[in-house]
Amino acid sequence: MRTVPALAVAALAALALTLGLPGSLASADTGGPSAAAGSGTTTSAGTTSPSATATPTAGVTTAAASSANPITVDLSPANDGVVKTDQGVTATVTVHNGTSKDLGVGYVNVFLDRATFASRSALEAWFDRSDDVMTDTLGVFMTSVNVPAIKAGATSAAIKVTLPADTVALNGSDWGAKAFGARYSIGDTPLSEVHSSVVYYPNDSFEATNLAIAVPITVPESTSGLISSDALASYTSSNGILTQELDAVRGKPVAIGIDPMILASIRILGNDAPPSAVVWLKRLETAPNQTFGLAYADADLSALSQAGADQVTGPIDFASEIAAQQKKDPDAYKTTGTGQGATSGGTSGNTDTTGGNSSGNGSGTGAGDKNARSSATSSPTDTSTPSPTQTTIPPTTTTPTTRSLLAFGYTMKGVAWPVDDTVASGDLGVITKSGNATTILSSSNVKMSGSTTENAAATVSGEHVLVSDDTLSGLLRDASTAGDDTEFSSDMAQLSSELATLTHERPSDSRTLFATLGRNWATTGTRFGDALTALSKLTWVKTVSLQAAASAESSSASLVSRSASDSRVDALTPLVKAEQQLDQFATALATPATVTAKTRLRALALSSTAWADNPSGLASEIGQVGSQVATTITQVKVVEGSTINILGDRTSLPIVVQNDTDSAATVLLRVVPSNYYLSVEKNDLSVTIQPNSQQRVTVPVQSVANGKVTLTLSLTSNQGVAISTPSQVSINVQAGWETAITLIFGIAVVLLFGGGIYRSIRRRRRAAAEATQGAGAADTPTTPAASADETARRP
Repeated sequence: MRTVPALAVAALAALALTLGLPGSLASADTGGPSAAAGSGTTTSAGTTSPSATATPTAGVTTAAASSANPITVDLSPANDGVVKTDQGVTATVTVHNGTSKDLGVGYVNVFLDRATFASRSALEAWFDRSDDVMTDTLGVFMTSVNVPAIKAGATSAAIKVTLPADTVALNGSDWGAKAFGARYSIGDTPLSEVHSSVVYYPNDSFEATNLAIAVPITVPESTSGLISSDALASYTSSNGILTQELDAVRGKPVAIGIDPMILASIRILGNDAPPSAVVWLKRLETAPNQTFGLAYADADLSALSQAGADQVTGPIDFASEIAAQQKKDPDAYKTTGTGQGATSGGTSGNTDTTGGNSSGNGSGTGAGDKNARSSATSSPTDTSTPSPTQTTIPPTTTTPTTRSLLAFGYTMKGVAWPVDDTVASGDLGVITKSGNATTILSSSNVKMSGSTTENAAATVSGEHVLVSDDTLSGLLRDASTAGDDTEFSSDMAQLSSELATLTHERPSDSRTLFATLGRNWATTGTRFGDALTALSKLTWVKTVSLQAAASAESSSASLVSRSASDSRVDALTPLVKAEQQLDQFATALATPATVTAKTRLRALALSSTAWADNPSGLASEIGQVGSQVATTITQVKVVEGSTINILGDRTSLPIVVQNDTDSAATVLLRVVPSNYYLSVEKNDLSVTIQPNSQQRVTVPVQSVANGKVTLTLSLTSNQGVAISTPSQVSINVQAGWETAITLIFGIAVVLLFGGGIYRSIRRRRRAAAEATQGAGAADTPTTPAASADETARRP
């Protein structure tokens, strides 16, 4: 049964008294032991009403009924709370003693109000009344039943209450939901009460309320963006979560929201896919239900938006994952003829069951007919379990592509389903930018323009939305997760009354509403099939397709801004920032997917709603992603060098740029000196570096003055995005030395060449002189040589 937070109890009780209860609920409480005895009404066990002299066990006082009442009463009408003409009311009462002391013999007074709730607000005020404020009236006293003593912490046995038709006396009253309540007392001390309801239906005519239902098919959290083979085998086994989910909804009048990660994970394994997973996929593909795709890995759309994401898109590609599968098994995508195969009955859990619920309502065979798939508003007539059929393995016989891995014949496209009650202002724009045309919002996230319940289809800030009714969704979830028959009957009675009141409000105006199950429904929602069966028996409600709800006349509405929890947003913020950094870095690459695809898969997996309950594990995984991204964005960089000496007026600096990625990279190299000593003559040089290589580039510079200069070398992509951290190199400018050295060199050259020329001239002159002297001597007559004395005497 639906309850309200303790802090709201007093306010709701006051509201209930202010609004008043329908009809005789405002009358005096004529119940109690004496009234019961006077009425002569007996319980189904034949016991009379308890004596007025009954006294409570020692220590039990009205203080036991505190604001957090540990004593509770359950009142569960049979037949889902439906009462027809000339019928009485049968119900079950149980009392739970949550105190540390035993309770003595007590009694429960049962009440019914014959007036019909005129509106949802009145009905919900009745249900929201506190169970520990026992001064209010519950209606007309019907009967009283004895309750045996109850041990501390125990629950009484179920006590059957039967109210004959003449006691109920509903014939002639208006059809619809009516208050049905009970109060538990010991002696004169009331200890707890319960508020239930029944629906009187005398075959009146009206336009039934249409109800569309959607359920998600998802898996527990993962880290890589693809489900492992072992996990798939477990999930699609006879008791696996995927088997439970599909068994519960296949062929039922519900729309299925499918996580595309499941499809890709099975198909990418090819021949290595577990047989049970292949059969499960075949059953999903041939289901007649309406279908739509969830965000990949069921990513938390609203939380990601609030964490800073400007859009949430799907996987980029699976190229590396496909290549890894082919490397692991070269025959993964090759046809095996008839060699490999599995039958739907050959592996545990592979039979097409009847839906896995106690009602025995069948799921049908799901022939995949488009017309059947688009309508799917009632259970198929063929409810038998199909015979085992041969299933070819793998699910693809050619090398898959990203498109083929994600392909599915969805009957509705572009549907986004954020977590209930978490969408803030601005999130709808992000969701629409991500490629979605319709967003599912919970009713607490939306303020409708009308005063009564309108169609689920609405327009919020120009965006098309489908509003899931929180109350109906909550009651459906309660009934689906009921722990026993008594709890299920109580929940269905309340859901039946809610729907009856909706129809009663506007009996000639058929509205189309929408309800959902939560993300983790399969682990606890074992009675979902029973709930659908019970709904199918209610005349005032008709299950319809999700498409019918989406295409119904829409009304204007406004967003009631909510938000994901601070801890959830804080957890995802580093993940969003890391992926944004990587996307910016990838603008320098010819093939960005070489670095972004795998990280995108992992980011989607870690942003899944399934991680919400594991914050510590999520923080660790996101930390690893951040470290990997920090390493990746440094893979295109300037190679650091030693100090460079510049001795000339103009020169070219040699710079080396390194690319450690598997894609070619194109960057602009900018060189910025720390002072005026050096001027860069040409900047923003475009450099293309091949994968896993280095590229040398020269930067022309001019010396202005001698001194030390620090050059900052930065890389940007053509989009202006900074790539890696700028590096620095020290330059020692000594342009004057070049002039001196050049002068010395010039002088040396002049001297060298001048000396050579001088020597050459001298040599030639000497040779010429010698030649001349030789010619003169040849023309002079020969004379006897003078004696030494003669030579000495010559002047």
